[in-house]
Amino acid sequence: MPRRLSSAPRRPKLILVSLAVLLPCLLAGALMVPHSFGTQDSVDVSHEQLVQIETFMHESVRPWLSDPLLAAAITAQNVENADLTDAEIDALDRAWRNDVAAGGSPTIEAMLARPLSRILQNRQEGSAHLITEIIVTDRHGLNVGQSTVSTDLWQGDEAKFTRTYGQDEDFVLVEKPELDESTQRRQVHASMPITDPSGRPIGVITLGIDLEALDRLAR
Repeated sequence: MPRRLSSAPRRPKLILVSLAVLLPCLLAGALMVPHSFGTQDSVDVSHEQLVQIETFMHESVRPWLSDPLLAAAITAQNVENADLTDAEIDALDRAWRNDVAAGGSPTIEAMLARPLSRILQNRQEGSAHLITEIIVTDRHGLNVGQSTVSTDLWQGDEAKFTRTYGQDEDFVLVEKPELDESTQRRQVHASMPITDPSGRPIGVITLGIDLEALDRLAR
């Protein structure tokens, strides 16, 4: 598939609620937030859920992106992969998919053992089952770190990357809900752009968010 990044119109910025206010409200079932202007691909996500997801992404996930290790890991891979061709990216992705189908490989184990992947695993484990997966990609859409085994290594042909990479820091993409085949629970993917300290785009972070867990925390 072509790998040209598709541009998306800028979205009005979300008015944020501080985390200190958000979390007690979520737990007490009294979430009150201003109108959200986030990107939504399906009416299956309610307005309330969309506001909760966007606020969580801005208030809880955005601070993760200031971790120097995260920016360093993405920047290092961008340098390493600077001259990758489309054919080489396809080969890497195909090999990864084959390894997943075979039940694992040293390549997959090495990815999950990366320091960044360990950090993402800890983030997921501490989310009270709200987060189902976390993937951080480089500027090609290739995974740099991930909390669980993904079906593919390259996200560069998917909306989570093409519609998010290069957007401003307030942009959040919330995709159409899907049924997780392994858990039989509904989840959405929410993505944000990642920039370096100078503001230059370097990658994307994507989270899987369990809608049942989201509703439970809001009650």
